[in-house]
Amino acid sequence: MIPLHPLRAGIIGTGFIGPVHIEALKRLGIQVVAVCDTDANAAAAAERFGIPNAIGGLQYQRLVAYPDVDVVHVASPNRLHAEHSLAALDAGKHVVCEKPLAMTSEDGLALARERLERAYAWLEGRLVGRSWAAGVDFTLADCAAAPSLFYADWAHRISEAF
Repeated sequence: MIPLHPLRAGIIGTGFIGPVHIEALKRLGIQVVAVCDTDANAAAAAERFGIPNAIGGLQYQRLVAYPDVDVVHVASPNRLHAEHSLAALDAGKHVVCEKPLAMTSEDGLALARERLERAYAWLEGRLVGRSWAAGVDFTLADCAAAPSLFYADWAHRISEAF
């Protein structure tokens, strides 16, 4: 299949929600070039979805360092979301993180303030957000800035603290 979009994605976590991300990306024409999980789970997901690179051993550092990955989807267990998101951001990747972004709101705010110039949030099917660090609104034109963080939260509104 010829990719319809220039972004190339990597997925950390192939359990419950990981395949949903893979299917959504494929439907959008975004090539998924790598998955990361345990050896068996990464290999199974790569085979099932036709993904060329299976990174086993839970070695997410290899996935975020992979030069062909532009955006990392964090679909790992909740307690690892902040760690995996930070690693990807530090590697200069865009991040789409499943909820929760962190285990506490304080950790989520610290992550945003400490590591991001701009954070973008995907909420209820619309792109909305604020620059968490600077406290200013952003426009869709600002979305090209890298690295950026997308936080998937379909059930709760973003707190006024953001």
